[in-house]
Amino acid sequence: MSKAAELKDRIREIQRLSQASAVLSWDQQCNMPPLGAQSRAEQLATLSKIIHEKFTSDEVGALIDDLSAETSSASMDDDEKAMARVLKRNYDRLTKVPTALVAEEAEVTTLAHEVWVKARKENDFKSFFPSLEKIIDIKRQIAEYIGFDEHIYDALLDAYEPGMKTKEVERIFNELRPKLVHFVKQIQDSGTEVDDSILKRKYDIEKQKEIANDVVKRIGYDFSRGRQDIAALPFCTTLGNGDVRITTRFDDHFLQSSLFASMHEAGHAIYEQGIPEKYDGTA
Repeated sequence: MSKAAELKDRIREIQRLSQASAVLSWDQQCNMPPLGAQSRAEQLATLSKIIHEKFTSDEVGALIDDLSAETSSASMDDDEKAMARVLKRNYDRLTKVPTALVAEEAEVTTLAHEVWVKARKENDFKSFFPSLEKIIDIKRQIAEYIGFDEHIYDALLDAYEPGMKTKEVERIFNELRPKLVHFVKQIQDSGTEVDDSILKRKYDIEKQKEIANDVVKRIGYDFSRGRQDIAALPFCTTLGNGDVRITTRFDDHFLQSSLFASMHEAGHAIYEQGIPEKYDGTA
C-alpha cells in the first residue's frame, strides 16, 4: 500500500468517527429529550478524545510528511498535494492542543447548549452566563496552546479564515460601521413608513414548513440527500456524502424567521451536496 493510500485509509476512518459525532450532535438539537444531555455530553467527549488521539498520532504525522515530500513537485491543483497541505496544517494546529482539553470542550459545549436553549426561551441570560464563562475559558486555553503573535483571537480566527488577523477584521468593520450607521439614520429620518404587517400576521406553522421546504428545493437543495428539521439555533450538518441536513425555527408571527434561516442553511448544504464523490472520506 502506498503512503497516500495508507493515509487516506486513516483519514477516512477519522472522518467516519467525526460524522458519527455529528449525528449525535444533530440528534441532540433536533430529537433528544432534555434529560439526555449528560449522557450525550459524555458520548461526544469520548468520541472527540478518540478522534483527536487518532489524528494527532505520530503515525499520521509521519504519513503526512511522507505524502508532502512525495507531492512536493506536483502542481498546486493535484488532489494528493492539496490533501497533504490541508492535513499538515490541521495536524500542526491540533497536536498543540491536549486531548483532555478537546474532550472537555466537547462535554462543556454539549451541556451548555441545553442551558442556552432554556435561557433563550425564558429570556434569562444570567442562567447561561456560567456556561459561557466556561466556554470562553476553554477557548482561551486552546488559543494559548496554539499560540499567536498579536492578539489571542488570532489563534481561533485562523481555524476559519487561514492567515486572517483580528486587526484586519477590526479594520474591515471599522470602515463599514460609520457608513452603515449613516445609512440607517437616513432611513430613520426619511419619514417614510413601510407597512410590513404582512410579515407579522399569524402564519400556520405547518404551512410555513411547506413554504420553507418548497423554497429551498427551488434554489437547489436536494431532499433525496438531506432533510430539514426544527432546532433552537438553525444549522447545517454533513453526516455523509449523501446526507447533508439543515434545520430552521418557526415563529407564527414572524415569517422571515423560518424562511431566511432555511435559505441560509440551504446555501451551506448545497455546497456540501455538490462535493464530488471522489473526495468522500478525504480532507
